[in-house]
Amino acid sequence: AAGEESAWLRFARRRRGAGEGTLVGMMGAFLVESDPSGQTAFVVGVFVAPEARGRGVGRRLLESILGALRATGRVRRVHLDVTATQAPALRLYRGAGFRETGRVERLMGDGRLHQVLQMAHHLP
Repeated sequence: AAGEESAWLRFARRRRGAGEGTLVGMMGAFLVESDPSGQTAFVVGVFVAPEARGRGVGRRLLESILGALRATGRVRRVHLDVTATQAPALRLYRGAGFRETGRVERLMGDGRLHQVLQMAHHLP
């Protein structure tokens, strides 16, 4: 419907000390256009700065995005892709209830083919 959100962005910034306010993480999501019901979203643009990893930044970003999607009252399925070698990301997503739905090889920015896990989560 007109005026309803179809994309979401979340940012994490350093809270204190040197570099306060510096971006240390981000995550986005958008409604999947091929689902006319508006019940499917896709998570994209996940990044946590190396110095912020292991500190819960990714978890907080994911919780915030999932909360925003849940609050729409219409999104029921959330999908994402993650490179198979990203063990910390896989732990995060599995811990949040995402399950593997497939695997594909995809050409990435480094010019090489990578194994990518396709994952999905059903919102309550």
